[in-house]
Amino acid sequence: MKRLLFLLLGVLLLGTGGLGGAAMFGYGPLAPLFGTEKKKQEPPPPPPEPKARAVTIGTFVIPVIQNHSISRQIGLDVELKVDPAQNEKVSRELTRVHNEFLLRLYELVPRHSDAHSAIDRQAIHDELLKIANDIYGGGVVRDVVIKSIYDR
Repeated sequence: MKRLLFLLLGVLLLGTGGLGGAAMFGYGPLAPLFGTEKKKQEPPPPPPEPKARAVTIGTFVIPVIQNHSISRQIGLDVELKVDPAQNEKVSRELTRVHNEFLLRLYELVPRHSDAHSAIDRQAIHDELLKIANDIYGGGVVRDVVIKSIYDR
């Protein structure tokens, strides 16, 4: 009789220990009592978009000619924000982009030569972005950053 009592007591202890352990880990019918029920796992958020890589194009110094002489010079520091997956394509055409920017800036800067005007800065930005997208195609260049415009 003692053996049977110890056997039942052992099974009872193991059963309650198993139920308590399962409830503590969020499984079983007693899990809501402990507040540890397993929540349905939500899908992970989509990975963040890779950051754009900054490619410095260079410093451009454009003379502004008035009355047959150079009245002042406008300096621009320009960099591109590009898709990191397109590194090879960007580096191949970097010289061409620099040349196209320089040619277009010689046309733009005399008309938009106020270094403190946001409208002039935006006009130059839009034109340079258009040139970069024409050369590389859509989706490669995310933005053209004019780091500074200054009079010299």
